[in-house]
Amino acid sequence: MLGTAAHAAGTAEKPAASASGAKKPRSAQQEKMSSCSKQAKGKKGDERRAFMSSCLSNAPAASAQK
Repeated sequence: MLGTAAHAAGTAEKPAASASGAKKPRSAQQEKMSSCSKQAKGKKGDERRAFMSSCLSNAPAASAQK
């Protein structure tokens, strides 16, 4: 029974580690995706895909303009 308790205690720690991971600052790629997605509102399908591709490849220049 001690082995089961130790296993249960070990699994109880994993969600806590995941929760603390959610507080990490967003990566540069996540920031690019968020910014481009906001700019792409109203675009759909191929138009949105082309815009996102262009925006993500040029995001550092776009960020400098703001």
